[in-house]
Amino acid sequence: MAQITVKLSIRVAWWVRWYLTGVALTAQMTGGTPDMGKVERWIRRGLSARVTRSP
Repeated sequence: MAQITVKLSIRVAWWVRWYLTGVALTAQMTGGTPDMGKVERWIRRGLSARVTRSP
């Protein structure tokens, strides 16, 4: 039986860390709670996944 190797690479856009820092800082300064639906949508835009397989 052949062995298959799968490699998953996830790339984070340069601005995602800055965005999360800004959201956390704003929430802390104002005492508010961020809209996690919007935060999740922006994070998903900044992530990209790539799957490769080797026989």
